[in-house]
Amino acid sequence: MPEELISSRPKILLTEGSSTSSRQTLYALGGRYQIDAMDPAWLCQARFSRFVRKIWRCPPFGKDPGGYLRRLLEVLTGQHYDVLFPTHEQVYLASRFREQFAQLAAVAVPPFEALERLLSKVAFVELLDELGLPHPPTRVVSGRQLPQAVREFPIFLKVDFSTAGEGVRFVTDQEQLQRVLTEFESRGWLDDQTQVLVQNPARGIKGAVSGVFQDGQLVAYHCDEALALGVGGSTLARVTVDDPLSIRHLQIIGAHLNWHGPLAIEVFRDKQTGSVEYLECNPRIGETFNPTLAGVNFCEVMVRISCGQNVEPLPPPRIGVKTHQGFLGLMATALRDGTRRAVFRELMRWLAKAPPYADAEDELMRPREDWLSVLPAFAVTVQLLLWPGWARRIVRKTVENYALTAATLEKIRKLQWPQPEANSASSSPPTRHGS
Repeated sequence: MPEELISSRPKILLTEGSSTSSRQTLYALGGRYQIDAMDPAWLCQARFSRFVRKIWRCPPFGKDPGGYLRRLLEVLTGQHYDVLFPTHEQVYLASRFREQFAQLAAVAVPPFEALERLLSKVAFVELLDELGLPHPPTRVVSGRQLPQAVREFPIFLKVDFSTAGEGVRFVTDQEQLQRVLTEFESRGWLDDQTQVLVQNPARGIKGAVSGVFQDGQLVAYHCDEALALGVGGSTLARVTVDDPLSIRHLQIIGAHLNWHGPLAIEVFRDKQTGSVEYLECNPRIGETFNPTLAGVNFCEVMVRISCGQNVEPLPPPRIGVKTHQGFLGLMATALRDGTRRAVFRELMRWLAKAPPYADAEDELMRPREDWLSVLPAFAVTVQLLLWPGWARRIVRKTVENYALTAATLEKIRKLQWPQPEANSASSSPPTRHGS
């Protein structure tokens, strides 16, 4: 970062503060920038950080994207921000109004026509087929066809638009299939409009390949391998690895779409054959603490790209860097086993730094850098030890603050850019720490 930008301490507005992505963005940028965040939740992740100055309350993005847009516009026009930083699904809204937002703050997002190619799990599989890139055998059916579409086990059922594993289920037999179908029906997914992927399990070990592009050129990249899985099959612990094949494939996708901004792809690597299979794509910043520790600060690169600087490709990341997500291991245990005893055993494993937490840095709780980060971990731990069944409620309420559904996407497509009221943000004071 040039000296003039460092000394001026640019003001950054994060588009939400509830996700693990926003927490890890704070660790990558905190201390060098003035950072605020939008969020509908009073007690969001970003509130518990010394790196955040203000939390601007807003309507939930997933339920009311129009209300969220109007509030975001009020904040951007009533306050001065140098960079608008999409940390989660709000990238779709920022891309939809890319030119308009650029008049209010620097922002690095792909063109919406490129983003539309990656808007869903179905669209990503179609893109892989177009480019001749590998993925597990997959069929796409409507929710109504799903009961007749499952012919073999084990199989993955994936609702087209779903976040944090909320719409992904692994089914091993007919009895489990009936339970999943009952759940999907209760959530309104067994209809003609909802698309569901019926996908064979991938071969190998789960991991990711991610990077940041500037006008189609890959300028920073990182590969990791999962050491343990957590909530919804997400990665609980990971290690930085070298994978030239998936990096080359990432470059192919980014160049084909003329991508601008971050891109992360879930990949399974078969070490015996050297082959890879791709499952889904996240066209956003994702979880960046492991790359940051490995010497590749995606968030810093994003600020530089947003500000219009030409970024030279960064050196490769250090291999072997291990990180974990601490208290989310308790959450995964509560969701899986549902007992206090199981949660307590996982807590002891975490505190003792036993595998998968051994020799790994915590991605979410960093008391030496950000002592406030201890509070969410402590609160969740106490809740789960007392009421393990709260785990699903905690996950669902958190995801609701930033999730993108098919209905939300359709609303965004139809949105018109609102006319802001002058100084409206200044008339509604932000929520401050301690207030």
